[in-house]
Amino acid sequence: MQLRKLVGSWVGLLGLVVMAGGFTLGTGFVNSGLGLMLVGVAFRWSDFWSSYRREPFLWWSAAMLAYLVVSALWVAGDPYGLAQNADRGFQELLIFTGLPTLLVGMVLGGSKKRIALMVGLFFLALLIPVVPRIGVAEFQAYWNGQRADFEISVNGLGVYFSLVLLALVAFLPTIRSWTVPLNRWLSSGVYLTTVILALICLMVILFTQSRSVWLGLLPVLFVLAMATLRVLLLQSVGRLGFHIKIGIFVMVLLIASLGHLSAGVVKDRLTQEQATIQSLAVFEFDDVERGSIGYRVRLWMNAGGFILEKPFFGWGPGSASVLIEDIPELPDFPHFHNLYLQLLVEIGIVGFLIFLGLLGSLIVSLRRAYQREQVSREFVRFFGASGAYLLLISLAQVRHDDSHGTAVLAMLSGLALTARLMRKKRDRECHET
Repeated sequence: MQLRKLVGSWVGLLGLVVMAGGFTLGTGFVNSGLGLMLVGVAFRWSDFWSSYRREPFLWWSAAMLAYLVVSALWVAGDPYGLAQNADRGFQELLIFTGLPTLLVGMVLGGSKKRIALMVGLFFLALLIPVVPRIGVAEFQAYWNGQRADFEISVNGLGVYFSLVLLALVAFLPTIRSWTVPLNRWLSSGVYLTTVILALICLMVILFTQSRSVWLGLLPVLFVLAMATLRVLLLQSVGRLGFHIKIGIFVMVLLIASLGHLSAGVVKDRLTQEQATIQSLAVFEFDDVERGSIGYRVRLWMNAGGFILEKPFFGWGPGSASVLIEDIPELPDFPHFHNLYLQLLVEIGIVGFLIFLGLLGSLIVSLRRAYQREQVSREFVRFFGASGAYLLLISLAQVRHDDSHGTAVLAMLSGLALTARLMRKKRDRECHET
């Protein structure tokens, strides 16, 4: 029994390493990682059951899994050609079954070492497609307005680096607590490293030129930064407080300088399709031009018609791309560029309500972990900010339909779920002073 659990633990950890370390390299790494984690958890089935049997998330997950299986089988018998994408559609909706979340949460097991390993590999994997493509010439081209192409979805890459930036801001009080026992030079090095990482995130977010990322990140980052600044100022005393204030001043100065130097790129990007924006402002939908915004508007309008036609159970997993093919004067988009419309089209109101239950149960689980002093306030703030950010950008994006998005959402939600398995008080004290 102990040998089986030990094997399961190491196999699951291997799966986590494969997925977190290679999620930007291709679908194979994500699928292999999830498969290994599934085998690892199967070896430790009794531990899994005892850990999660009282979690509402598990039962909402089972409900969504059953619903999607039935929906996929129903589409497979549809005479209108929807069956050709049923299997792919089921894979795209895999994250909403909650299974990847449960696997990551169980493999992490509330271990801070495993959490640190996953987060570190995640950030290194993000740098893999970026670093080789930021030479002097490329940097100048991006700075002069060329949109960065890192051989991965630029919108997705902007989202993932935004999550890293939100984490850096949310955990600044934790970073401050790490520097307390250090001397002046080491603590300055920690702060400098944090500033450098934040600037890397900001530059990548800028170079991807994703308007939905910018508009979604701005309000969330502002609110989170104000909350974090308040905590830092309340904690500031003596010389340490002076260093914190100097660090904040330098960070603000660097961001302001970056914003000033890149103002032209931002302005050009935000003012593109201005005629379309003006038409939308006066509700003249027939005059929208072809382009990123215009195509989205037409997709959303057609999605509303599909939802009204089959409101309760939807058209089935994978149906969106087939339905979009029949819309005249539109490219063959794989989705409706709106997560909520996408779910309503494919799985209907019933499936959407189960999705809300799954999301709500994850929030409840994290809240209970905080009440039991298993996680810190910074931990909760990060998930609140990242959750609000993802919900905002999902009004104009769909980030679950590729392997990269599936892996990131699995790691993020799995980290939130594993909070219930962390040790009480001791872990919280590591984040709060």
